[in-house]
Amino acid sequence: MKALFIMPTASSFMKTDLEILGEIMPTKGVFLHQNKDKAKYLLNVIKMVFTLIISPKTKLALCWFADYHAAAMVMICRLLNKKSIVMLGGYDAVHYPEFEYGVYHHKWRSRFASYALRNCSHIVAIHEDLLSSDNLYYNPEGHPEGVFRLVKELKTPASVLHNCLTKEPQIKPQEIREKQILCVGTTPRFQDFYNKGYDMLIAAAKHFSDWKFIFVGIDDRWLSQIEEIFQISKMNNIEIHSVLPHEKVLELMAISDIYAQISISEGMPYSLVEAMFMGCKPIGSKVTGIPTIMGDWGVVCAHRDEKLVIQALQELMDQEIDRDAMSADIKQRFSPSVRAKKLFEIIERVI
Repeated sequence: MKALFIMPTASSFMKTDLEILGEIMPTKGVFLHQNKDKAKYLLNVIKMVFTLIISPKTKLALCWFADYHAAAMVMICRLLNKKSIVMLGGYDAVHYPEFEYGVYHHKWRSRFASYALRNCSHIVAIHEDLLSSDNLYYNPEGHPEGVFRLVKELKTPASVLHNCLTKEPQIKPQEIREKQILCVGTTPRFQDFYNKGYDMLIAAAKHFSDWKFIFVGIDDRWLSQIEEIFQISKMNNIEIHSVLPHEKVLELMAISDIYAQISISEGMPYSLVEAMFMGCKPIGSKVTGIPTIMGDWGVVCAHRDEKLVIQALQELMDQEIDRDAMSADIKQRFSPSVRAKKLFEIIERVI
């Protein structure tokens, strides 16, 4: 028996899953390059469909994210009596109309994602909140999240499987830390600037003028709008990068005192896992997997409020922690071996 593993992008956590699956059963990986070009993505989805059709020994197909490709995978698997697993990452389990954020904000993507989730053999979520929850950080009265809240009449069996560390970085964390606060979060849309909490951190940067704030992932397209709203050119303690090589991000994590993950919506942010592994003291929003990753370390903000962020940062600045112990804790809780064992158990139940 063989498996087909469909990866929308060439992300490191997906490559790690491909390695894990290869140890469980013979597995072929298919990269769709969804983030490169729509036409290329469509062509790769068609190729994926034909690969499933002409591979009689492939009895199981898995894919990351409920989206167009998941619907195509699930449809073919149903026609050919193959098993299928859809893995939820975050964007495919939320809907924020005011930010135009989430698969379910788009009419046709919503229909394809819903079809995939209703008709696949099993759903695997990287955090339980992606199945059913309320986001109290964003809205104290509760903002509904999770596929069982968003997809009508969804009855597909589901499991929770946390993400894991990928290959251990070669860069070693520094004992002496710079007075700087790092935040990594991509912004393909302008609304993502607010989703990642950059506006909260700009307010904090005004308060802590003797600390450096480094933002990685703010697209150059939004800089003029950000300048118009926040006048950051007047602030000499903010440094912005649209993109950096992974090694450079790790180098920043190795010397930064604090890492900030105060997003409105997340799954299990891998950058937070890496930052804590590299010894950064974390501040995070009480959203989905962020508190789970943080465990007993750092400070969690219960609500989206710049005063709470400033208070939390002050607490972290004054706090002495055992960075080596935190790194060891992350390595233990999010090891590839833990994920491999649980994924094996899920596949056994499915097939």
